[in-house]
Parts: sequence; C-alpha cells; structure tokens
Amino acid sequence: MSSPFASLLVELRQKRCLSQARLARMMRRDQATISRWENGQLAPPEGDQLTHLISALSCTVSESGELRESIRKSPRVIEVAPHAAPSVYELFTVLAERQTEICDADARLAIRALTPCSR
Repeated sequence: MSSPFASLLVELRQKRCLSQARLARMMRRDQATISRWENGQLAPPEGDQLTHLISALSCTVSESGELRESIRKSPRVIEVAPHAAPSVYELFTVLAERQTEICDADARLAIRALTPCSR
C-alpha cells in the first residue's frame, strides 16, 4: 500500500543519493523500518522520529512542511497479532465499519484486522 508519505520519502531519499541502509544508519534505525515506511507497511513517524528523519534528510523548510502534510494525508494501518483474542478482531471490525463516523474527513484508517502481523 503506497501513501503520500511513502512516495515523498522515496523521492527525498533518492534525491539525496541515500540508500535505505544509509538513511537507517543515520537515524539509528534498521533498514526494515525505512523499507516499511516506503512501502506503506508501517505508519509514518511522529515526534522525535519525524524530527530525526527531517534532520537526516537535511530537509528544507518547504520539504519539512511537505513531509508533515504527506503524513497527515497518509492512512494509518493497525495490524492485529495472530494470537490476539477474538474480541480484538471484533473491536477492529466495528472500528473499520464505523471509521467515517469516528475519523475526521482527512484522516483515513486502514485496518487489517484479519491479516496477522508479518514479522
């Protein structure tokens, strides 16, 4: 699943001639994290992680704003562990059905309640 954040992250990283591995080292993360961000498999970073990403990419003020906006527009993914209780699956099924009622218009919530985490 691609997202506005994932696409922009790939663009910014490649513009700086950085590999996923190099960016991961700069952020003190593992390459899998960068890969999962770029593939939309992991929610975009927030807080300190986002600050470190912006710093590692040496983003301009404009690029920083674009990155933050792309995060706002990107869906959030919640994965449920395969060993979770049935009531957890039921909860996320209800949330998925009611997401338009509980999320503001710009925020989208992608729920993979029936897909186990891939780890």
